[in-house]
Amino acid sequence: MRKRLSQNVTIGRWTIPEGFVSDGCTWAPDRWFGVDLSPACLLHDFLRRYAIVTVREADRELHAQLIELGAPRWLARFYWFVVKITRPWFRRTEALPRKWRAYRLPRAVE
Repeated sequence: MRKRLSQNVTIGRWTIPEGFVSDGCTWAPDRWFGVDLSPACLLHDFLRRYAIVTVREADRELHAQLIELGAPRWLARFYWFVVKITRPWFRRTEALPRKWRAYRLPRAVE
């Protein structure tokens, strides 16, 4: 189910702007073993949709954030692998909307 952010969301060193729309973990559960994985998927959607970073960096960030949220390493690796093999179906990118043009990358990424 698609959800629109009603406020900015900070995930790790990243901030996702209010109004961003995501379906969470596409084709995968948002929760496993009582852990909410949707913030990592939300971040991945944002980074990929607007090409904020390269595909490889976005996928690495998904993996890292899943582990940070408490997912077992094998599960983070599984999500990363599924993202990698389904990539041909999710190649669409868009220009960053005008209202978010002032978006800044975290210092460690710039």
